[in-house]
Amino acid sequence: MEQDRLQPKEQEEPKKPYVPRPWWQVWGARLLLVLFIVGLLIYYFAIARRYA
Repeated sequence: MEQDRLQPKEQEEPKKPYVPRPWWQVWGARLLLVLFIVGLLIYYFAIARRYA
């Protein structure tokens, strides 16, 4: 335990500031999310019609 206290702590690297993603990545992710949800809804409706 004493050895742990005697050893100096490792220097932590300075944290990089937050850099927001480019606009095209943000809007691309939003578009793909909407397309995925629409596709999922179409899939669910197709299954519901088949077994209704």
